[in-house]
Amino acid sequence: MKEKEEIQNVYAYNLKFEEIHISQAESGRKGYLCRGCQREMQAVKQTRPNLLSYFRHDHNAIKGLPKCTYSDETYRHSLAKKILLRIFKIKVPALFKYPPENETGKPNLIAEAKIVEADFVEEELFFYESETGERIWSKSIFNDNNKFLLSKPDIIFFDKNYKPILLKEIVATHKVTENKKLDLKRLGIDTIQITIPKDSPENIEKIFETTDRTEWIYNYEQENTEYIQISDTNTEGIIFRNINGKKILLLFILTNIIYVFMLTVTIPKVMGFSGGMKLLDMIPTGYNVAYVNSLLTALGEQGRHAYLFNQIPFDMIYPLLFGVSYCLILAFIFKKLGKLESPLFYLCFLPLFAGFFDYSENIGIIALLTNYPNNLVILAQVTNVFSVLKSSFTTIYFIVLIIFLIILARKKFLMKEKAC
Repeated sequence: MKEKEEIQNVYAYNLKFEEIHISQAESGRKGYLCRGCQREMQAVKQTRPNLLSYFRHDHNAIKGLPKCTYSDETYRHSLAKKILLRIFKIKVPALFKYPPENETGKPNLIAEAKIVEADFVEEELFFYESETGERIWSKSIFNDNNKFLLSKPDIIFFDKNYKPILLKEIVATHKVTENKKLDLKRLGIDTIQITIPKDSPENIEKIFETTDRTEWIYNYEQENTEYIQISDTNTEGIIFRNINGKKILLLFILTNIIYVFMLTVTIPKVMGFSGGMKLLDMIPTGYNVAYVNSLLTALGEQGRHAYLFNQIPFDMIYPLLFGVSYCLILAFIFKKLGKLESPLFYLCFLPLFAGFFDYSENIGIIALLTNYPNNLVILAQVTNVFSVLKSSFTTIYFIVLIIFLIILARKKFLMKEKAC
């Protein structure tokens, strides 16, 4: 049987017998000692950013000795408790009411993520339930058959009246069991679970400022709020229902096939009649009446016919595909970031607005082509407004998309780097 790999710890003692994190260590044998067996360790510093650096026992130091089974999971657990006992606050996740089992629907947002502050903080108190259903807590165990032990949370936040307002279960590897969740639910006090990463004390403290590693185990308001079915016939419901990776990829490919076809076939064909003058669709900064007049004149009757019957039909398909596919792409990213239920969701409407103004621009161009040379001034001015609005919403959308793609990539990178 293959020997189990050595536990990869990220804390050790240095030569001064001080606790240090792997990020503070130099690579190799530098006098580091195991916090468990006190034998010599080496610092393994990874050069690839997605791999975790760690301490391992020096093979010469443990040769012929029993294998050390120490894990710094307990230390990280203790460190997290000490931090919470000092800072008196933590950020808790947004709260949602989900549809009943076997039913589908959009979650109802009950409360946004927020900072919870305590007036008093205790650790590892025993919580009991009496025969009368009263909740009692104590620092010691009751030898009383009339009291039933429900839970022993790692950290308890109290308000100014010494009433428990938030319980915390701190986990470094193993999550809270289902039986323990049932006991916490019976206790009826808001409870969260916090997963502690293999990281430095400074970065462990930072996780209490975000909700990336925090989840609700029990929340009284969530349990006692009635779920309200939200119709899927509105725009938000349609978007939520269609956030599917394969569907989005298919729409993205189809959208860009149409786009590439216009860029390589229909637009060059029309521009062959214009003497190189750009089509109105291709001028994001707008144009004036003189340019429109020059372009339509240069195109001639054949060019205007090609613009109207070769380019415009495809450009009447593209805005819908663009609006839908790029709306769903951003919604998909927000879902991955856990921001789909936040106000950021409304940024998903940017490509839909861009598509709407693209259609408005196309209608203006059709009117210009079919009415030339009549009503040129007013039609050119109105169409120009639609062209500028289309390009503005498109530009803003792609800036937003790039920003959140970077945020998502960074989140994925940090999750790999700090994975337990």
